Amino acid sequence: FFFAFCLLHLQELKCPVCVEPFTDPVRLPCGHNFCQTCIQVVWNMDDPETSREGPLFCPECQILLPPDLELEISADLQRKVQDAFARAPLLEESSQMSPSIITCDQCIGKTEVRELKLFCQEDQIAVCCLCIAVGSHKNHQAVTLQEAYLDKKKIDSITFLLDKYCLRAISLDPETAHPELEVSADRLEVHWSKKPTPERKRKTNISSQYSVRAKERFCSGSHYWEVAVWKKPFWLIGLSYGSATGDQDSEPCNGDFNNAFCYTYHGNGKYLICQDSNEKPLAVRKTIQKLGVRVDIQKGNVSFYDGDTLALLHSFCVEFSGPVYPIFNPCIDINGQNSQPLSTLSSDGPPASAL
Repeated sequence: FFFAFCLLHLQELKCPVCVEPFTDPVRLPCGHNFCQTCIQVVWNMDDPETSREGPLFCPECQILLPPDLELEISADLQRKVQDAFARAPLLEESSQMSPSIITCDQCIGKTEVRELKLFCQEDQIAVCCLCIAVGSHKNHQAVTLQEAYLDKKKIDSITFLLDKYCLRAISLDPETAHPELEVSADRLEVHWSKKPTPERKRKTNISSQYSVRAKERFCSGSHYWEVAVWKKPFWLIGLSYGSATGDQDSEPCNGDFNNAFCYTYHGNGKYLICQDSNEKPLAVRKTIQKLGVRVDIQKGNVSFYDGDTLALLHSFCVEFSGPVYPIFNPCIDINGQNSQPLSTLSSDGPPASAL
């Protein structure tokens, strides 16, 4: 612990620009310290032709400073630097590669170790102070990493809301439906059929899951859709890779082509969540009448929502092995108790037949 404390103390006595012990340190009004020469280079004060042309700012926090700011060397800080590094040469050497610091591989000083503290908004990358001050990201807009993280969360929330309110109904693929299921003419609903037609009876894609696959498949990007389950006592909604072989263009010819690898299941008031055959109970505050599903291929994320409240029910981290299809399983209807259809929704509302 003492060794780590000493390392941290030595890091605090180094200039963020040159990553060397302070030489003639000056303190800015925001509280950050720099070598006098380093901050003058950042502000172009070392060049008589451009001196004081641009606004003065702190390379650490990007705060703007008074244009008439006068720099004063801190004799007290200079003394602390000299004492600390004179007493701990071995610690200083070890601190060059402190494991707690994420270092910059973008800056112009490739041989130095500089901590990533800023986020370049123009190039969308984390950088060190020197990158913004005099490096390849000079004059780019930058914020602290913490600010960038908070902004990213806001953007994710806005993207989700746009997905929600620009909702497009998912089309079902009748060719992938179990013979005992009937898909509506507009391909927006599926329900259990007591009297399968001769055409459906001739299908070879008999599966233990009474499901139908969506026409769409998702290979990239973020997608959100909703399914009206109303008061159905039994249903299953999730994702499938399609054919068991992973060949998305092959004809479905065995019982695995509609198997869901990730789903939410409801059975008589109880909910289950499942990923890769690992089922576990899902606690919900109220009965779900609309289920929202969001998949983000790049981030490897699948989330289920209460479509009415947008409350997150559960989220999975998934290593996708290929394009994914939405899967809809209205489950068997026994004695007319589970005859209601599953209906895919758009922002215009549910299909007329579901009202």
